[in-house]
Amino acid sequence: MGSYSKVKAHLLRIPGHEVECCKVVAGDLVQQIKREHDQVEIKRFQDEFNEREKAEYINLPSSSDFLQHKKRKGAVVGSLEKSLNTARHDIAYKEAARMFYAGALPFNFVKSPYFRQYSKTLANSNLAGYTPPMYNRLRTTLLTQDKEHINRKLQPIRDSWKKKGVSIVSDGWSDRQRRLLINMMAASSGGAMFLKSIDASNNIKDGDYVASLFLQVINQIGDANIVQIITDNASNFKFAGLHIKSKYPHIFWTPCVVHSLNLALKNICDPSERSHQYTHCKWIADLVSDVQIIRNFIINHSMALSIYNKYSKLSLLRIADTRFASSIVMSKRLKKVKTALENMIMDSEWKSYRDANVESEAQKVKQCIVND
Repeated sequence: MGSYSKVKAHLLRIPGHEVECCKVVAGDLVQQIKREHDQVEIKRFQDEFNEREKAEYINLPSSSDFLQHKKRKGAVVGSLEKSLNTARHDIAYKEAARMFYAGALPFNFVKSPYFRQYSKTLANSNLAGYTPPMYNRLRTTLLTQDKEHINRKLQPIRDSWKKKGVSIVSDGWSDRQRRLLINMMAASSGGAMFLKSIDASNNIKDGDYVASLFLQVINQIGDANIVQIITDNASNFKFAGLHIKSKYPHIFWTPCVVHSLNLALKNICDPSERSHQYTHCKWIADLVSDVQIIRNFIINHSMALSIYNKYSKLSLLRIADTRFASSIVMSKRLKKVKTALENMIMDSEWKSYRDANVESEAQKVKQCIVND
């Protein structure tokens, strides 16, 4: 082994070369040396590859010593190209990973079909001197162009409204900044399409205000194309729907089926409303109560959550109370992880709950889990 190989193995901490790895040089400096070494190796491979390509354009007699030498080197050409390609791929992988780490991009973004297509376009195109778009171009020119592209894609859906009609679907909600928003969407046989979202934080969301928003959408789409308006059963949306129907008799107001069923189940499970029905359906309220006890205890106690995570990779869902069928979704998840919950309460660490304030809660959770 030559002195160069020994020095390289020593500095870069490469095992298997009968040389002790350097313990003085810091880790970040080792990585910097390795990057520079890789770049030099790639440049050397590239120079050799370019020289070989130039030689192919030189006409030499068949008896030329150079041609004979070239033939002998033919066997190593494939391995040279493969090594060069592998080194380039390795650098590209590392730079892509560094972009994700430094920009705090979610790893799931790598599954985006648009990211994959963008990478494929760069790999298959000879774009000399290409650089990604800058900040201002992304937020102005390219954004405008992509909006026009999306509008062209949506035009066939709009064209179907005149032939088969369209339903206007609306719902109110609050975002993470606690702003009150009202969504407007169009649903038809051609597909669903988002129309707009209105920030109603500075307005009183009474029936008249909601009705005025519907009238704006009706004027935008054309009342002749609209079949119905679908909303939940909130009083302001109900007032707005009936107001629209009085103004446009051919437009129906249709309450949301899921919301209607949700309200019906709430009435059935309310003991003050219908005692007879409540007697037969009390098990629903009991089940929901047990589900909430189990979920809240595990989520609010770090040790319980740690024990649970040992036996299941599925997280316990945090679902807003305002979401329809939230109790059903939570119950289905707990049923799916029931084996993990049983293993959790049988774990030796679970027995460490000896604190008076927590032990009773832990015992209640255990009873809920073992109770079929």
